[in-house]
Amino acid sequence: MIKTESNPYSGTHLPLPQASPADATDGKRCSYTGTHYRLDNLLISKYFIVQLETSGDSKLPKGQDTKEQILELAEHLIMSRGYNGFSYKDIASALDIRNAAVHYHFPSKKDLGVAVIRRVQARFRQWDAMSASRQLSPVEMLDQALETYIGYLDSDKYVCLGGSLETDFHTLPDEMQKEVRIYTAEILTWMRNLLSRGREEGQFAFAGPSEDKAFFMIASIQGALQMARVSDKAMFYRTVDNLKSELGL
Repeated sequence: MIKTESNPYSGTHLPLPQASPADATDGKRCSYTGTHYRLDNLLISKYFIVQLETSGDSKLPKGQDTKEQILELAEHLIMSRGYNGFSYKDIASALDIRNAAVHYHFPSKKDLGVAVIRRVQARFRQWDAMSASRQLSPVEMLDQALETYIGYLDSDKYVCLGGSLETDFHTLPDEMQKEVRIYTAEILTWMRNLLSRGREEGQFAFAGPSEDKAFFMIASIQGALQMARVSDKAMFYRTVDNLKSELGL
């Protein structure tokens, strides 16, 4: 059964791989966060995250090797707490492994951070290529991208990886700062190209350079997502509506 959450920008979905409580925990009662695997999912993990109701700690389904589990959990921790909001001890405790196991795969936290960014970047490129192969229109691609941010909003927990790392930017190691710049530039370039194509094809109507509009849109979405953590979620949807209205949609 596919679970979906209703929102005004719902797109095409595929089911998440289902995990049973017995697979994910030691028989403790648990609930599942996340709803579905979306082809348009830029940053949110494709894996089911299981949370223990008794402790709130994240657990991952079996079937992933330890390195993948570490990367998966680190990505979620960055999006929920920020890069400086967790330690290797948190990861080891949640996965029921030793700290040494985390250090074996990622000798330093900056190595883990760089790996998380590159992993998300590769997933974004895969999604972009898949969208191109499906010959989606600029409007359809924009809606799918917006739905990803709405997925973060619905979680009541996450902001996007880029927004989280940009907030922590001046506290990040140099190697991670370099990767964040590359990743952010790629997202902005993708949005600029999408807007340019949409305007050329008569699907978008806006004034000014596509580069400026792309920066404004990404900054607005990320900012609205951050503010939705402490304010009315309806304001995020209104921000999205306003952004689309400025494109003539």
